[in-house]
Amino acid sequence: MGTLAAWMYSGILDGIILSGAHLSLTGSDWIDPLVGGLIGAAVGDVNANGLIGENLQIVNTIITDWNEGNTGGLFGILAYEEGGSPSVRDVTVNAAAVKGDDTVGGMVGWAKEFQALRSVTVQNSSVTGRYAVAGLAGDLRQRRENGEGLIEAVISRGNTVMAEASYAGGIAAYLDVESLNVQASEVSDCTIITSSKFI
Repeated sequence: MGTLAAWMYSGILDGIILSGAHLSLTGSDWIDPLVGGLIGAAVGDVNANGLIGENLQIVNTIITDWNEGNTGGLFGILAYEEGGSPSVRDVTVNAAAVKGDDTVGGMVGWAKEFQALRSVTVQNSSVTGRYAVAGLAGDLRQRRENGEGLIEAVISRGNTVMAEASYAGGIAAYLDVESLNVQASEVSDCTIITSSKFI
């Protein structure tokens, strides 16, 4: 579910402003709960550049035994698909309220086998969920067979991140990586909370 599309396979997103969007997914656990303010799932050779999301309210209350949820301010999931990997550059998320179950992030719920996340800022936002909750991405995964992923000039500033069960982070809550290069990034003035004794 997303304001632009539920699913995008390859393509270019350039210069899009998303302001004041309110998305709410509730109901049956048979729904595939990929929720992003802009796009639910962006897979393959997706090039996102110059995106702005502000004053967003994204809510995903679907809890399933078979799907982790994947809720993000702009993307539910960014993932490799045969033929390419997503790349995100010059993106700002400001004053967003993102709420989900598992894998919840201020910009993306789950980024898997991405090419690069460059010059991404999430600020003055609240991100809440049960498990794997973070300012930028709830879950980041990168494997060598798909090349090295790059995180550069990523900023998480003035955010409140709360995981009701476990795994909370300023940029990422859960890193499952073999090959990732992180450069010139920042976490500042963030409040990160987990209420579980299993951290």
